Amino acid sequence: MSSTSKRIGLIYDAIQEPGQFMEVMLAVAKEANCAATQVVTLNLTEFTASDSQVSDPSLRNAEQAYADYFVTIDPRIGIIANGSVGQVMADQHFFGPHFVHHSEIYNDFMRPNGFQNIAICTLLEVGHARRVGSFLRAKDAKEFTEADLHTIQIYAPHFARAAKLEARLQSLQRDITTSDRAMSHFAQGAIWVDSSLRIMWMNSHAQEQLASRDGLLALQGRLVAERMNDQATLSLAVHAAAAASGRRGSSLQIARMKSVQPWLVSIIPGKLPAEFGAGAEVSDVPHALVLLQKGMSPKLPTHQQLQQLWGLTPAEARLAIGLLQSESTTEYAKRHALSPNTVKTQLKQLFAKTGTNRQATLLQMLMQVITVGE
Repeated sequence: MSSTSKRIGLIYDAIQEPGQFMEVMLAVAKEANCAATQVVTLNLTEFTASDSQVSDPSLRNAEQAYADYFVTIDPRIGIIANGSVGQVMADQHFFGPHFVHHSEIYNDFMRPNGFQNIAICTLLEVGHARRVGSFLRAKDAKEFTEADLHTIQIYAPHFARAAKLEARLQSLQRDITTSDRAMSHFAQGAIWVDSSLRIMWMNSHAQEQLASRDGLLALQGRLVAERMNDQATLSLAVHAAAAASGRRGSSLQIARMKSVQPWLVSIIPGKLPAEFGAGAEVSDVPHALVLLQKGMSPKLPTHQQLQQLWGLTPAEARLAIGLLQSESTTEYAKRHALSPNTVKTQLKQLFAKTGTNRQATLLQMLMQVITVGE
């Protein structure tokens, strides 16, 4: 697995460990030749800063000074207001040397604290508030290079997705303390399962979703995905969330059989509330809350992109996209009327041309094409 793939995995792992989120951001910052990072919530109409985190504890005073005054005069607020979630923007592209030389925010705040340039990325947007990640360049360093900004941009969509999922998990964890009635009226499908995917309780939305037998269903009292690859992924994710120790949540997609739009599945560690009929023997046993909602169609790479990147044949590119759509090689062979040996040969060629040797590693490589293309 590449260092990029490992770091992306750590971003999502950090949803359950807030302190780790800053560690991963700092690692990305150093890869992009930055000195420090900050995550802060900015109100764009009231010009206030709150809920700030910095990678360097020595910057606490600067962090407070920014919240007390400098946020009210920060010209970069306008950049943030016009940017989109997951988009990386460098101040050097908006402010010239003359402006910077006479700017209060640069002369009285940035430089005295050891910084010169900054790259900004909105991680989350809620009303007039923006959760913003900043990558700070040391004052004796040169401006951001295109390579540095490209490095940050590779990870930015993942930081944004993780921030959105973390906010949703925090909201849900507050709501999970509510009663059966509240959960029954939850806007998403909600299903409590144990580590073996045995369904303990589900609301009416989930009952309708599973009854449609569209990629997910209830089979002999258990939550089941129709495609083998999806079933394996779901099983591992639920087991991780309902494990006896080291539990962690996750987010994944499950292919639907009647629509190109996948199920977006969020899996949250928890204990089955007593209101849902949990007796003493199960109320203290770890469970997982599975939330279902319809997602947007995934933005897949084109056949031409894959052929140009790795020199794939049209048949090999078609197989790669099939794997990205969660098809197993058996399902793919059946859909295209191919023999298993033909598909096996094409898969070996995919491994050879992408420098991988396992299907999981191959998918991670292909997913990076989707990330860079967003």
